[in-house]
Amino acid sequence: MAGRCSASDGASDWASDCDVDGASDVDRGITAGRNRAKMRLEPIVTGLTFPESPRWHEGRLWFSDFYSHAVFATDLHGVCEKILDVPAQPSGLGWLPGGDMLVVSMEDQRVLRLGHGGVTVHAELSPLVRDKCNDMIVLPDGSAFVGNFGFDPYAEEPRDTTLVRLAPDGTPSVAAEAMWFPNGMALADGGRTLLVAESVAQAITAFDLAADGTLSNRRVFARTPDCQPDGIALAPDGSLLVTTMTCERLVRFAANGRHLATYDLGVPVWACAVSDAGEIFVCTSAHAAKPDCQRERSGSVQRLIAG
Repeated sequence: MAGRCSASDGASDWASDCDVDGASDVDRGITAGRNRAKMRLEPIVTGLTFPESPRWHEGRLWFSDFYSHAVFATDLHGVCEKILDVPAQPSGLGWLPGGDMLVVSMEDQRVLRLGHGGVTVHAELSPLVRDKCNDMIVLPDGSAFVGNFGFDPYAEEPRDTTLVRLAPDGTPSVAAEAMWFPNGMALADGGRTLLVAESVAQAITAFDLAADGTLSNRRVFARTPDCQPDGIALAPDGSLLVTTMTCERLVRFAANGRHLATYDLGVPVWACAVSDAGEIFVCTSAHAAKPDCQRERSGSVQRLIAG
């Protein structure tokens, strides 16, 4: 039986206006029915508004619930604990080497830090970003990369924006420009490559990542034609799992960007995570607009089961 997180009380149903040329036959297989694989969903936590940014950490799955304005952690039996209230809407999560948790506070464009002394502001991003901050990846050295919407999906046409790097002490700087809704991120190649889902561009972008945090050699790792990539996660075998928002699919790419499989899940899927044992978890919600999410509470954290 799935658990429910107790709480009071994203993204929008927008389509890309950004043309992406050069999709290969393999790319088109994502939407043309090739290499489809059988998977089913097993609910762990239900009754959420809009779960996002799942992370496997210390034997539990941690996640943000946008419109509950809170961060939760659950075990695999659905025993769910509220960790932190984030009034300005939580998103990306991560942990510093000393164990403090970082969480993106979307609407006030901050990164918060939860430690033994309580909550402090780790970084102020407002001078460097456009619209809401969103997902984040925290590296082993305590540095981080943070994405942002770049525009108001309900009121503006898509426009490009920045990807922001945080030094271990929280000092922000622009790591990359001309990003089209930088969203989920993952480290590949032993930490030498940063992968970024650009939702509006319908592509996963790769950068070489230097020891000092500099990004270079920007290139397309994989494309998701007709689908907006959202959360991504690296599997133990080095393949990349990509959620596709309202396309209702989870897509798997090989380490070289080759399309391996598409899992039709039958519900919009917004983010994913992988446990130490290789189990795959996804965040699903039938809705994305805040009023619908708060009214319907259709959001769930679910586990993928083969067959």
